Amino acid sequence: MHRILTVVLLLLCLCAASVFATEPAADGGFWQTLKNKLEKITPQKKGTVTTAVGGVRGGKDQSNDSLYWKGEEPQVQVNETEFTNFNNAFQTATAGNTVEAMAKFDSFLKDYPQSVLREDALLALQNLQAKESEKK
Repeated sequence: MHRILTVVLLLLCLCAASVFATEPAADGGFWQTLKNKLEKITPQKKGTVTTAVGGVRGGKDQSNDSLYWKGEEPQVQVNETEFTNFNNAFQTATAGNTVEAMAKFDSFLKDYPQSVLREDALLALQNLQAKESEKK
């Protein structure tokens, strides 16, 4: 009986150790949230097709083009090169290249000052700077 309890306790300790070993780092929550946001963004490609618009004479339509559905997040659309640059900086940061990622996020902020991803880039820079200062 004593031997069985020892084996069970040993197995519980091993399971607990594996759970804590796979737990993300303290800042993993930020990067996971950012990853989830990036997955919801639709990069807009530049169209090479020429289009024409025709209209019918009548009253002006003042309605909004997008409908609101309760509980549904609005889809964020970003220029394809803007998204690629941000995603590249994100991938560099999650790979652990802190200094290089800081440079890429800084470059992103200079290249796209009006981006909808600006706040995320600023938060990423703060997170990376805090991580870098902990190393020193």
